[in-house]
Amino acid sequence: MEERIRERIDYYRQIINSRSIYRDAFQKQKENSLYNTAMIPVMIEFVIWVIGQTQQQGIKRLYFLSRDGYQMFLVAKDLCRKMNIDIEIRYLNVSRYSMRVPEYAMLGEKCLDRIFIGGIDVTFRRIMKRAALTDEEIHDVAKECEMDNELDRMLNYQEIMILKSKFADNRKLLAYIQRHSKIAYPNAIGYLRQEGLLDDIKYGLVDSG
Repeated sequence: MEERIRERIDYYRQIINSRSIYRDAFQKQKENSLYNTAMIPVMIEFVIWVIGQTQQQGIKRLYFLSRDGYQMFLVAKDLCRKMNIDIEIRYLNVSRYSMRVPEYAMLGEKCLDRIFIGGIDVTFRRIMKRAALTDEEIHDVAKECEMDNELDRMLNYQEIMILKSKFADNRKLLAYIQRHSKIAYPNAIGYLRQEGLLDDIKYGLVDSG
């Protein structure tokens, strides 16, 4: 296994050595790993493509999303500086959860489409945590669907959809969601305003997904 890994590293090193832009990025890495040698060319080419699309569309500012966008953010800043490209590169330090909760109040009942979704190790408690409910509120809501003794049981997709239908018209759950969403909204919109997303400028969001 170790021999195969060394062979792969050697192969990717040949790719890295083929272009100075790869070599410069590789030399900045503290760890000479298979991950770094494999990912550097891919990441750089992706960022080059993003910058090219940005120029074509006349976009003047790019936001790279946390957390997996941080390395690409660094690459983009470095490339724009070296190539004298007039695009402002920024990093948006928010989680998807922190943006999702403030959105619920604007969606009304449709917010359940964002909350009752599948995933890995999904439980009733985790679904309610997506909605930002407190532990006390979770127990309160769980009693209405007889889930108070199964808060941490893993649920399959079909069970999640059944729960979603049960809560489609549940005023109590929707009231809890609305309250937490409205509390979270000012901080969220304040951060976005601070970072310039409400500026009168054409910008783009870059997500590795």
